[in-house]
Amino acid sequence: MPQSVCGRAVRVLAPAILLVAATTAAHGFGSYSVSVVWEEINSPLDGNPMTKHQTLDSQGLRIFPGKPTASGGDPMQIVWAVATVNPPDENVQVYFKLLDVDDPSTHLAPVVADVPGAEGGDNRRTYDDTDIDPDNPPDPILKPHGIFWEQRKKATLAEKLVYDAETGSDGKARVRVRVSCSPGDNYVVAASLSAAQRDGFGEDNDEVVLIPEAQRTDMLTVWRKLHVEVDSMGEAVVSTPDDAYFADVPSPDLSMYNDAFFWAYTETAQDTGHDDSQTAFTQSFATDAAEKSHVLGPIQGSRNDDHLKWWVVYILGAYEPVDSAPDPWPDWDDDNDDDDEEGLVGGTWPTDSTGLPGPDGSLVYQEVARDVAAQHAMGVAAIPPRVALHEIGHHFFAQHMDDLPWIMWVPEDDDDEANIPIMTDAFDADNIHIIRSQGITTPKYP
Repeated sequence: MPQSVCGRAVRVLAPAILLVAATTAAHGFGSYSVSVVWEEINSPLDGNPMTKHQTLDSQGLRIFPGKPTASGGDPMQIVWAVATVNPPDENVQVYFKLLDVDDPSTHLAPVVADVPGAEGGDNRRTYDDTDIDPDNPPDPILKPHGIFWEQRKKATLAEKLVYDAETGSDGKARVRVRVSCSPGDNYVVAASLSAAQRDGFGEDNDEVVLIPEAQRTDMLTVWRKLHVEVDSMGEAVVSTPDDAYFADVPSPDLSMYNDAFFWAYTETAQDTGHDDSQTAFTQSFATDAAEKSHVLGPIQGSRNDDHLKWWVVYILGAYEPVDSAPDPWPDWDDDNDDDDEEGLVGGTWPTDSTGLPGPDGSLVYQEVARDVAAQHAMGVAAIPPRVALHEIGHHFFAQHMDDLPWIMWVPEDDDDEANIPIMTDAFDADNIHIIRSQGITTPKYP
């Protein structure tokens, strides 16, 4: 049965399309002072909607490093850090450092635990500071930390996080930052006219605040987009006892997605162009293999679009789960016929054909949702959006849990189904960490 029962070579354009957040003060060395800002390259920078940082002056900016379209486009992971000396002069040495500052969301509900770091140093994907070939890392599970692009050939992470450059005739020194693809990772670039001062800059809150404001950029935070293909079966044609849903099977309700994935620094969009609300109706499949083959097959129009930098998930509005021995009931096939039987209101199937581990197709069973709602005297509208969110959580390896009201809670028995409406549109802290880490142990995503 499905795994869930809730019911699972860079091209860079010419610099400076946009100058962001110029500062008003600068730290002087001799006759010069220096300030530093972000400038976008291919990926637009806009305001970070997450709350204000605990220490820094604002919530800063955000960047979407994923592909701009399913078919590709310009690389989006690189952004300029531009330092300006005042008065403008050329051949002035500037010393840059890339910092991983504290994640502000870990101090807020529903993220009630700071996982895994406390004050800075909590970006999800890092290499150990050891000698490695940066172009051929020893373990494909480990993915690069944000680095200075000009330092990408250096042997150690520490070397990749510092860079020295001279100003040009415009009084500016530039370095490119390659951010990670892990949502919620955040960065500040600090600039100094003194190597000793630069080397002393730290990333804990009490250290970042000591860096003069003009000598550090705003915080830049990585966000991702999750593209959702939504299909549903057409009009239900059934004649079995206790099956009473006879209308068109509705498309899964995604109304809880944006609020839930917000805390994982991820926006959701139903924008694949493959949605189909009139796929062929099947009351239930006779075998697990038949249902799995269906949901992972040609019906899934976006199945070839899923990519390390273009996240796509698929969910289908279906009727009932697999029934190897069609009713009369009760036959204990998880369709809630009769009421003593547990109702499988959703499921998620893993792929085994693309070489990528993890779930790739989810279902919401409308007739079971109707039946469970009728049994427990609850509104049926409460069930499908929770099931749809729960199941897509499994695409990121989110784990079931015993505690309400988190969305990855799962009923333990038939009576427990009455608690489904208590489930909130929120992942718990551990599952948010899993989503943001994108499956560190068996990664489907980068």
